[in-house]
Amino acid sequence: MQKITKETYIKWYEDMLFWRKFEDKLAAVYIQQKVRGFLHLYNGQEAVLAGALHAMDLSKDKMITAYRNHVQPIGMGVDPKRVMAELYGKATGTSQGLGGSMHIFSKEKGFYGGHGIVGGQIPLGAGMAFG
Repeated sequence: MQKITKETYIKWYEDMLFWRKFEDKLAAVYIQQKVRGFLHLYNGQEAVLAGALHAMDLSKDKMITAYRNHVQPIGMGVDPKRVMAELYGKATGTSQGLGGSMHIFSKEKGFYGGHGIVGGQIPLGAGMAFG
């Protein structure tokens, strides 16, 4: 794991602030019915992701998660515009606009999606680890 420095704290703060603003924007467009389906926000949990990403080696480590998964792919390097496009159902999204809020995915960045079934990511993640 990398050393925690003043620069690390500043990066965490900047990332967490961006993630919160991203989720706040999602909440606003959801109320306007521009984003369809369910929308489970990650607000208040940003520090968990900042710490997890700090402990990970993004060149080889992978991530799989449950349905609160909008900011994890961004933290792993996916362009936020692609994540937002997915939520809007656009073809430029991470799953060509077909996955929506609970199924963001990026094999290139090692993010193997959020899953709408409670606990559904656990056997998938275990299988990935054994594989």
